[in-house]
Amino acid sequence: MVHRLLWSAAVIDYPKDRYEVQVLDDSNDETIDLINNAIAEIRKQDVNMYAVRRPKRIDFKAGALAYGLNRANGDYIAIFDSDFIIPNVDKPQPNRNDLTLKQRDASHQASESS
Repeated sequence: MVHRLLWSAAVIDYPKDRYEVQVLDDSNDETIDLINNAIAEIRKQDVNMYAVRRPKRIDFKAGALAYGLNRANGDYIAIFDSDFIIPNVDKPQPNRNDLTLKQRDASHQASESS
């Protein structure tokens, strides 16, 4: 399931140089290797994806999110649980979220240039 989720994040219809994918991983089992292998495969496609692992697992999901947010570089944040697949992974085409981001980005650029 992790592999499919990571690939669905890798094929988002948005310029690859404009987004990053953080995989917030608190696992302590074989999932670490599954994630590392999938990320290595995906990074070959020039997708800025990397695992974020905390030194101490405290405050559950909220702690992991706070830890990741402190390291995020983007203007927009989207959070997906490990059992979620980003829509349209089987049919590569813009989904509603992609179009919303593009519209916000265009509007932001227009306001900066005025």
